[in-house]
Amino acid sequence: MRFSARAAAAVAALPLVLGVAACGIEDTAGGGTKPPASKPTAAPLKAPARLTLANFSPAMNAANAKATSMESVLRINSDGQVVTMTMAQTLKPFATKLDMSSAALGGAAHVIAIKGTLYVSAPNAAPAGKYLKINLKTTKDPALASLGEMLEGADPVKSVKSWDKALRKVKFVKTETLGFRKVNRYQLTVDNAVAYGVSAKKLSAVGLPKLSVYTVWVGADNLMYKMAYKMGAMDMQVTVSSYNATDTIKPPPANKIVTR
Repeated sequence: MRFSARAAAAVAALPLVLGVAACGIEDTAGGGTKPPASKPTAAPLKAPARLTLANFSPAMNAANAKATSMESVLRINSDGQVVTMTMAQTLKPFATKLDMSSAALGGAAHVIAIKGTLYVSAPNAAPAGKYLKINLKTTKDPALASLGEMLEGADPVKSVKSWDKALRKVKFVKTETLGFRKVNRYQLTVDNAVAYGVSAKKLSAVGLPKLSVYTVWVGADNLMYKMAYKMGAMDMQVTVSSYNATDTIKPPPANKIVTR
């Protein structure tokens, strides 16, 4: 699971990106993975109210508090290394199921994160069809620990709250139609040090700038339905295909679990 410096920065940014329940970079970017079936959460073509710096985070906090789950597709392209992820999350309780595809990872990988435990099915990690069980509190594998920390931190309710003080600018771009709903497009300027609660030195160490600009598309229900984030040669795309469509995320069957 080795990445370039920019890819490492992408992984470092994942908790914030995934946590705000965002989606896509452009309408033409499919990410190479078919999203799960969509489950509408807003009346078709209902025009959203325009949000401002003062009410953007409170509106998202209120909307995310009502969500029980989300399904999304994430694509990271960094220095020619492409990682595509299809993800399902339950928020109450919080758990994640992630399916990844990347030449850099040696093919396909499947990860389930539940209450501090990772189950990983990937080349060089477990026999074909099996999941390696990993305790995040005791593992000494830095790559797996980093992945686990990223997944554990990708709670949209907690992550959006980190924007309360980190948002520096909210710029309305325009209203447009995305699939079956009307959405408002915004450009958000976020102070990364405040959002992550770390020093500027630590941000620099993982390749993140002091300020990041995200393009987001927000529906009438104040949930995000599209996001774009680009830094140098690295860009991310996330597509939320549904909210409230996943009931539970369970560990793999006992006969498919192995330990080191």
